[in-house]
Amino acid sequence: MSTGDYINFFFEPESVAVVGASPVKGKPSRIILDNLRRIGFEGAVYPVNPRYASIDGLRCYPSMTDVEEPIDLAVIVLPAPEVPGILRESSDKFKGAIVVSGGFKEIGDDGKRLEEDLRDLVREKGFRLLGPNCLGIYDTLSRMDTFFVPRERMRRPSKGGISVLTQSGSFAVMLMDYLASEGIGVARVVSYGNRADVGESDCLRFLAEDEATKAVILYMESVDRGRDFLEAASLCAARKPLVVLKVGRRKAGVQAVRSHTGAVSGKHEVYQAAFKKVGAVEMEGYEGLRDACKILNAYVPVLGSRILIVTDGGGVGASMADACEDAGMEVKRLSERARYLLRSKLPPFSSLENPIDLTGSATDEDYVAALDLGLKDGYELAIATVIWGAPEITPGLVDEIEKVKEEHRKPIVVCSPGGKFSKDMSLAFERKGIPAFSSPESAVRAASVLVRSKVRDRGPRAPEPVRRPEDLRKRDQARDLAGEIVSRARSMGRRSLLESEAKSLASAWGIEVPRSAFITDPEAFDFDFDAEGLEPPLVLKAVSPDLFHKVDVGGVVTGIRSSAELRSAAGEMRRRLEVRAPHAKIEGFLIEETVSGAEFLVGGVREPKFGPVIVFGLGGFMVELIRDITFRLAPLDEKEALVMMREVKSYPLLRGFRGIEPANLKKLSCIIVTLSDILMEMEMIEEIEINPLMVKGDGIKAADVRVLLRE
Repeated sequence: MSTGDYINFFFEPESVAVVGASPVKGKPSRIILDNLRRIGFEGAVYPVNPRYASIDGLRCYPSMTDVEEPIDLAVIVLPAPEVPGILRESSDKFKGAIVVSGGFKEIGDDGKRLEEDLRDLVREKGFRLLGPNCLGIYDTLSRMDTFFVPRERMRRPSKGGISVLTQSGSFAVMLMDYLASEGIGVARVVSYGNRADVGESDCLRFLAEDEATKAVILYMESVDRGRDFLEAASLCAARKPLVVLKVGRRKAGVQAVRSHTGAVSGKHEVYQAAFKKVGAVEMEGYEGLRDACKILNAYVPVLGSRILIVTDGGGVGASMADACEDAGMEVKRLSERARYLLRSKLPPFSSLENPIDLTGSATDEDYVAALDLGLKDGYELAIATVIWGAPEITPGLVDEIEKVKEEHRKPIVVCSPGGKFSKDMSLAFERKGIPAFSSPESAVRAASVLVRSKVRDRGPRAPEPVRRPEDLRKRDQARDLAGEIVSRARSMGRRSLLESEAKSLASAWGIEVPRSAFITDPEAFDFDFDAEGLEPPLVLKAVSPDLFHKVDVGGVVTGIRSSAELRSAAGEMRRRLEVRAPHAKIEGFLIEETVSGAEFLVGGVREPKFGPVIVFGLGGFMVELIRDITFRLAPLDEKEALVMMREVKSYPLLRGFRGIEPANLKKLSCIIVTLSDILMEMEMIEEIEINPLMVKGDGIKAADVRVLLRE
């Protein structure tokens, strides 16, 4: 049995019972009955309501238990308090239920208890449930339509290759109406609402194996089972484009989500890391999702990222080139050979860079030559921007660009900004199967979907790295030593490690730390620097389980060169901490060598929904001031770690900047991976942070390490 078979009856039912059916026009249950008839559902339909003998020519049953035939799907349209009882008394009659009724956890505590009853029933009786508080399923293959919105208010899309998953019913209504108006077809649309049972992970597994689905659009407010979602979304995105719109990213949005479906959103950076992990394309806003639908209705993803821009307006071309690079596409210059050939085809005043600027004197033939020779030069896709004011461009350009697209079998996206004539030309392009957009931003956004989709099932995958026996032994040793450190702290009732303990843990895992010595009272004796192998100037730090930001309260002193300075600094530090951090229990002091370099941060935290999340970026106090950071979900490998480095704005510091020695990127990537391994293998650690990680050539040392243990 395939991974999606256990919910296939939602999409391929042979019989449907509508529980709470009514003959009254305008009632949700009557609209569902009408829609099943109008879409042409060929299976058996059983209205269920003890008040009626028949509805619109169909026999009406007092209850589902009175239906003699088996029922694949029960659509429940009843007041929320009645739903658990109805499902319990007839649970052996159906395979799955769609509860369109509202009044569950989205309304508060009373509704939450009702929804828990539904969850308990699912676990106890073994059926599957979609909803509650949802529209259910619109399916052009099985011709199912449980959306209780009249067709006069919401047009239904025709049959096509896009499938849509959404927590929000209103979003489904908006998008379906738009897709129908644009002539964009769908395979399956699922509105799963409060997600008491079946959610995005179940549906993604089904759609991953669904041959009718060529691309998946996902509207997400939150995720309940983070790691399950990662597995299902990875499976889906490896086979077909997966495009996501995540809402609830800011405080106001999060509050709106809570009042809508009762979902609790997590930090958006974590969701971004999840989407990167699985290879999904995240879009911003409803318009971005519409652009994605339009482009995926016409084209499949490309294997490269090189884009050709052809325009008859230099300003538009320049802004479009910037937008393409910002979106992760390569706007590379044409080869000398292509430029040579174009010189003989285009007027001498044309710009033969990329963008190719044909100027306001452009002709249809100029566009054809530029697109033809450009696409032959190795570009994976092209954007043709047409400012129709150029006097020698004709409507015949539509047919000419279609010929170029068919010859090269590469995506061509058209940007046709302007008024009525431009819009008419856009429609002409779209009738030829060429997506056209009214703004440069939309055209670039759409083109980027083809580049950013990480469909991998088109060739062999790289083999998983094999760990050598000696590496495995080192990991076991590191885990055992780190476990002893954690156990000792726990036995003392502490949830955080002392800095000296945290650095010992990091060192056990192979992360270099500064040479240091721990003493309980530097004021009591002369410290022998030579005996400890420490060379001034040194750093003095207070060690306390209660101080996570020692610099802020005066718990760090630098530039110490003698025992006398050490004693004086320690005494002054004690007095400062008594005033600034009277709650802090001082366990002792750490005396360390001074390390220099660029300050970065590597950290990890155990997020409730997705598990360990790794962060990398500019460190020191700058992390809070600038937030030049990026996130990934663990586990990750060195390749992912290197990509993280390139994502931060401070990456030039690592490559060598104004005399700064270039960092050993391989060594740094190993440290990032090590933090991922620590969190994956040591369940007792809640959070670990190295800040600052001092980076200077091969010298990469953890100047400060913090470890928080799980409760």
